[in-house]
Amino acid sequence: MNATVSSSSLEKPKKNLKYRLEAALLLLLTLAAVWLWSAPWRQERMLQAASFQKLLRLTKTEKNNPRVFYWLGIRLQNLGEPAPAAAAFARSAELDPTNEEAMLAWGNAATLLDQSQTAYSAYKKCVQIHPGALRPRMALALFCFMHDALGEADRQMQTAVKIAPRDADAWRLKGIIELHLQYFPQAYLALNRAVHLSPKNWRAWLAFSQLQAAQHNMASALQAAVKANALASKNAQTALNLGSLQLAQAHSQTDYQTAAATLQTADSEGAAAAGGQLGMAEIALGNYQQAQSLLQNAAASDPDNPAFPFALARVYRHLHHPRQAEQQMRLHAVLQNYQEQLLELGAQTRAGNWSSGLALARLYAGHGQYSAARAELRSLVAHSPLAARAQKQLELLQKQHPPALVSQPVITADLPISPPQIPVLLQDASTMYRQNRLPEAASAYLHILSEYPANAQANEGLGEVLLQQNQTMNAFKAFQRALQTEPGNKKTQYLLAHIYYQEGFLDEAARRIKLLLQKSPNNPLYLHALVACDIEDPEDYAANEKMMQKCASLQPHDYAVQRDLARCEVKMYHTAAARKSFRQALALNPEDRDTIVEFCSFLLSQEPTPAHQKEVVKLYTGLLKQNPGNADAFLGLGKVALLRHQNKRAVRYLMASVSANPNLAQAWFQLSRAYLITGDQTRSADCRRFFHTLTHFRTELSNTEEQARMNLRNPRLRLRLARLYAKSGNYLRAINQYQVCLSLDHNAPGVQKELKALTEHLKAVHQMPSESTIDTMILASTAIK
Repeated sequence: MNATVSSSSLEKPKKNLKYRLEAALLLLLTLAAVWLWSAPWRQERMLQAASFQKLLRLTKTEKNNPRVFYWLGIRLQNLGEPAPAAAAFARSAELDPTNEEAMLAWGNAATLLDQSQTAYSAYKKCVQIHPGALRPRMALALFCFMHDALGEADRQMQTAVKIAPRDADAWRLKGIIELHLQYFPQAYLALNRAVHLSPKNWRAWLAFSQLQAAQHNMASALQAAVKANALASKNAQTALNLGSLQLAQAHSQTDYQTAAATLQTADSEGAAAAGGQLGMAEIALGNYQQAQSLLQNAAASDPDNPAFPFALARVYRHLHHPRQAEQQMRLHAVLQNYQEQLLELGAQTRAGNWSSGLALARLYAGHGQYSAARAELRSLVAHSPLAARAQKQLELLQKQHPPALVSQPVITADLPISPPQIPVLLQDASTMYRQNRLPEAASAYLHILSEYPANAQANEGLGEVLLQQNQTMNAFKAFQRALQTEPGNKKTQYLLAHIYYQEGFLDEAARRIKLLLQKSPNNPLYLHALVACDIEDPEDYAANEKMMQKCASLQPHDYAVQRDLARCEVKMYHTAAARKSFRQALALNPEDRDTIVEFCSFLLSQEPTPAHQKEVVKLYTGLLKQNPGNADAFLGLGKVALLRHQNKRAVRYLMASVSANPNLAQAWFQLSRAYLITGDQTRSADCRRFFHTLTHFRTELSNTEEQARMNLRNPRLRLRLARLYAKSGNYLRAINQYQVCLSLDHNAPGVQKELKALTEHLKAVHQMPSESTIDTMILASTAIK
């Protein structure tokens, strides 16, 4: 008995161990199965998050993987490179023709490149492979709609709504196509269905409003427009549609004011046609000056619209400009004749007169409407017996006027940017910026901002790119948007200060840098920037020298720091220290023009010894090899020649200097001396007059700026400063100072008239700064407190 019990008790642990091993093995097998089952999903996530460089490497190691090429295409498209993106999508579709999203992406990319036949083939093939899928059929219908094949588009959408009878977008697209076909009853049923399925879809209400307006049901159209505009706050399309309907039905002053207010919203939101409609409203309100400006801009953006010159003629008659009114009426007659020709040739072409189609295409091209000309010629190539002639004409047009990129289709297989993708896209954009591929970097940042407009890093990166492309105002706005999201971002604050400095608003730049120094008192970048802002202020000479010494100790190998330290030491009369700093700056960067010019000027003014003269000649001769037209180099060589009593040589050098830069006052002074020494007193006197004119103006401007800084609320100083800026061609600052003067003294005699005269002159010669430029760059240092 004891033996039996003992044997049984020994077998139990063995069974338990067996069960545990089996359970562990089962768990491992389950995990392995899950791992294998999730492998495609994990690979997809990896490809979606992969950097551009990694995707390029994968195309070499996984040449037959369609998903690699698909995601490469998405990344290239996100980075603003449509042609390589189309090639990548085409490769993906070739490797896997059954993949719906790859085929649609290929079609979309080809549409962007205006490769119509390729796009149509991709959409058509996708529909054939996936006859029961909604997106391919809608994409094909939209493509046909965009290329005026309205009948085919309608047939595709009739099938689409059968596939997805509860899809509001499908019914909406069907209704829009039927509206353009003027199948009003069918369009009404489709759009009514779209509104019923998605009552908060502003696009459906907008289309429904347009349908009612086309049928002259103005009350219903206006009601639907109000609904659409309420659902899409601050939307340019809905505001324009509502404002146009309000204007069409206006009868009283209040009605016109309401329409004008709505159209003003549309105009501010960027609706291209809103300005012209708003101009019409201003005419009805009797605001002819405002109407003139709006209609002129509208006519410039839509030069073939006969309504604008007709309206402008009314405006000019009211403003007592009969000659301009007559000119606009003549233009109206020409454009009206053009529109009638279009209608006549179009009717003849639709009736089967194919030669009229060729004439219609030529008429479009002759008025710069190349897209319409291409569409007409493609239609002739596809349907007419004159296909060969049309094809030849189309090829010539494509060569002379290559097509611009068209808008992205509404139906797209491209996936929206997901939050995890943003760091990868930002990294790609940053890489392009470092490689100096500025347009591509800008496109990459803009693509991110199209879905995440508040992304601070993308706005900051875009601002840096725009700054490199000399688009200062757009960069300024991008930095401002970045600071709205991250107000404490020091880099963005510094870049904004840099723009103020670059534009000559030194007070505001200094104010912003001082705020940064409060947070980072030992930052050499901020110290250097503050000195650059205040370097000409005598009260700050000693403080500037100390800051630059501190900066040089933090950045001893920065040539610009050493050069600016030398500038400060010169102003403090520390001659030996300045000479040492200049030499150190030149040792760090021997080819910097500013350092060479300033060091040579320093040597000639402070220590013009024979040895230093020889050194100056060597430096300036080297500079002229780099930059043969450098006026400062010629001036320096002229000074050395005068010191050596080589007067005729001095004249030659100094003449070259004033020829290269007529505003270089010192060159005129030295040339006057040289002529006097050589006995030519007449030319000497002429040069002296030029010198006095230049120095008097600069002295006056400098003194006035200083007085204005010390007396911020003095309108007379502001007016004087405005006139001086205008005289020197600094129109942005002139307008700013006129505005500040008027804010201090609303009734300042003649100021409003002067400002108006200046702005009208600048508009006439196309040098008027934009309003956004004026508004955003107002000096904070001149704000009235």
